[in-house]
Amino acid sequence: MAVDLSDWSEVIVRFTTCAIITPRDQVFLIHVQQQPVSPTDFNHGIIMDRGNIIGAQSSSSSTSSSTTTDPPTKQQEDAEEEKHWDDVTKRKMNELAKYLIEAKIEFVMHVVKDSEVKERLAWEINRLGINFVVLGFQGHSSMFSTQISMCRMGSVALFCSRHCPSYGCQIVLARHPPHPQGTITLF
Repeated sequence: MAVDLSDWSEVIVRFTTCAIITPRDQVFLIHVQQQPVSPTDFNHGIIMDRGNIIGAQSSSSSTSSSTTTDPPTKQQEDAEEEKHWDDVTKRKMNELAKYLIEAKIEFVMHVVKDSEVKERLAWEINRLGINFVVLGFQGHSSMFSTQISMCRMGSVALFCSRHCPSYGCQIVLARHPPHPQGTITLF
């Protein structure tokens, strides 16, 4: 399941856990955390497993801490902000995982950082050899037409629906209901 840590992602995880996956399926919760492009920082991978960081790759150098009470540098502020968003991501991924844990379904949390979310998500789906992905979309951005109906799809869902089938991956798109009492629409 590709998740973006929104409330809609929680609905998708609950729905998928109840209606689509079985305990014998290998399940990945995939999240691509958007990271601004910076020529000095190329942190392109952080993998989480059940909310615990199990690996990170970074080519940025670590800075030594100053012993004086100088105001924080831009790098220190950026590092604090990144730590904050890593903590938010970890907490939200754990909240999403509770539905899989309750259903006794084994899973792996896979979180990566990149400036291009849609391309990285499709690349990770291909790299991990995933053959079935559930993507939620709320109806933003460009038009997508099917033989069944016309709906508005976000750029990430549109990109993945066009590129992932060429990797041998089936895509299930779950549309956010237009009002709270609505039902999830699958494409």
